[in-house]
Amino acid sequence: MKGLPTDEPDAPFAFLLQCEEPYTAEMIRRRLLEFNVVCEADDRDGVIALPCHASLAPRHVEYIFGAFRGMVNPCYTFVRKDPAETE
Repeated sequence: MKGLPTDEPDAPFAFLLQCEEPYTAEMIRRRLLEFNVVCEADDRDGVIALPCHASLAPRHVEYIFGAFRGMVNPCYTFVRKDPAETE
């Protein structure tokens, strides 16, 4: 809490993620907004600012990551070798 002495450093307000092709910062921002994750994007610098504060629980971080991962690696693109096949 503000005003209380502490040895802990202040937590950052946002986690910055550098975006690379083919996913622009604006594309990722729109994807996360579909999951009600409020964030900011700067396409000029290719950066997205994700929420990062003390009230985020691990389940929130997993939710944000899941929304992002579903965009870059959707399940329907995953192909695994049939274990019944022999080499």
